[in-house]
Amino acid sequence: MHAQWFGTAANMRKISPDVSSIRVGSIVVTSTTVVRNLGVMLDAELSMCEHMSRTAQSCFYHLHRLRSVRQQLGHDVTARLVSEFVRG
Repeated sequence: MHAQWFGTAANMRKISPDVSSIRVGSIVVTSTTVVRNLGVMLDAELSMCEHMSRTAQSCFYHLHRLRSVRQQLGHDVTARLVSEFVRG
């Protein structure tokens, strides 16, 4: 099981960098830099940089795949698909 520490800057400074896991009953919980919660990637600063980066990578991947079949689809269908993809 993985977890991430969240807190104010003052409280985060109190946690030793050597602390990488805690035991809760019989379960060992290890810390991680990024966690996924309800489909959103969160880091300790709640900046969502990792989430935006992975979303952009996914979008570029799918647009590239669409580019490879645009000849078979034709201009009108391709334009409509890209428009719908961007609108989400």
